[in-house]
Amino acid sequence: MKIIANTFLLFGTLFAVSPLGLYWWIHGDYERYLWIINQPYPLSNFGSGPFQLFLFASLFAVGVGFLTLGFLTRKGFRDWGSVCTRVGIASSATLLTFIFTVGAVIAWDSITQQQLVGRNEKQGEALSQEQREALVSGYIEENISDLSLEEEVLGGTFYVTNIKFSGTNSGTIEYEDGHIALVADFEYSFNEERDIEVDLFNVRSKEEKVIPDFRRSENASAIVPEEWYIHEMEINSTLLSRAETLPNVGNTEGYAYGEQITINTIPFAGDSKQPENWNGISWTDDEAMVHEKWWTQIGDFIALRVRHEAGGASGGQLTWYLFSDDRVHSLFLYPADDSPHRETFTRFVYRYADLLSSSNTQNTYTNETHGFSFRYPSRWHPGLGNSDNHFQFRNYNSSLVTGGHGWGEDQNKIEGVIAPDGTYRESSDFPEESREKTTVSVGGRDATRYDVVLQGGSRVRSYVIPLENEAGEFAIISIYGDSENFRALDTAMESLEFED
Repeated sequence: MKIIANTFLLFGTLFAVSPLGLYWWIHGDYERYLWIINQPYPLSNFGSGPFQLFLFASLFAVGVGFLTLGFLTRKGFRDWGSVCTRVGIASSATLLTFIFTVGAVIAWDSITQQQLVGRNEKQGEALSQEQREALVSGYIEENISDLSLEEEVLGGTFYVTNIKFSGTNSGTIEYEDGHIALVADFEYSFNEERDIEVDLFNVRSKEEKVIPDFRRSENASAIVPEEWYIHEMEINSTLLSRAETLPNVGNTEGYAYGEQITINTIPFAGDSKQPENWNGISWTDDEAMVHEKWWTQIGDFIALRVRHEAGGASGGQLTWYLFSDDRVHSLFLYPADDSPHRETFTRFVYRYADLLSSSNTQNTYTNETHGFSFRYPSRWHPGLGNSDNHFQFRNYNSSLVTGGHGWGEDQNKIEGVIAPDGTYRESSDFPEESREKTTVSVGGRDATRYDVVLQGGSRVRSYVIPLENEAGEFAIISIYGDSENFRALDTAMESLEFED
């Protein structure tokens, strides 16, 4: 019995004084305190005063219980008066010690608080800049709707797409709600309670926020359906409606415009080859809201078609997303349920994609010496040493390719040379396994396309095009790398034109 009694007394003592050690562990070091409250529950609640009080009181009560059992066991439950006296004395002494020690710790914490937090506006240099930025990023992401001076529109909810820190206490944030995209500059500090305060949140002007889009194209009006009218909205989007003049219903009541096609262009920092991971479409996983979800390809774009509820309005909505390298084009039809304009809207989406491919996402290469030009995707970069007799374009940073002529996934090079004859010769750098020859038309002239399989399985596609000049020269233009992107060269050759 004596061993059991001593065990109870030992546990009782440990539990009774454990709040003191726990309080020191939580508050004794500020870096440790920040680490604790950023952990999952229940550690995340350790920054709450009521939670700590409840926890400390519980531990102390358990300790008193063990002490009581220890004294009862030691006395064999015979001398109750003596036991009660001992328990009372032990409990009172422990409680007084606990109160005195906590008071001392709190007083010490109050005295040293300025030293802990005064090193850098109450947070201190104990935190690295990386830790400070991580805390501020989390705070801004959680409170972006409250911080933004602009309100969400059309039922959207703001979320952060990018944060860049430009100094010790400042930075730039990009955020959106699925309809509008905004950029803001911010400054922050830490107050005396060590809480983050955003001292400045300045949304940039609308001219800085607007992304080049549909209505900026010279050919935009040509693809607008008959009896539909273009309206430029204050929220940096374009709306097509059946009415020449829109009623003044306010930005937050967009569905009140009635039959409409709305076009938005928003930043996209994800992988255009895997857009399903973009957080801007996470809402499409809501089965209660989404009736149909369909991925497809429209021209150069991976596209998502969603038929869904219209955010509280009746009539349903049909939304298309077109993903390019640095932006997402969102187009939706409202109302969509039983709408006679669904076919018109679908044709418009496809014509819109063609418009983007032919203008917004294309650059032009011009060879003045040999009198031809063609368009190529804007994300491809011309070679630094390009000349009229030898030119290159890449869709990747050449420093990422190491060793020989290896290309990674989605990496390609287009290379052109001016040759004295139209013979397509095998290169010693690229030994061939097989080749296929096809007669095609390029720029109105008969040309030859070669599809070559190299040893090892890699592929090359080349066009041999007569220049019809006095020297009888030919342009040989080839694409290397990921064969999934060979269509880029085909599209470029389809656009090739000769000077008259």
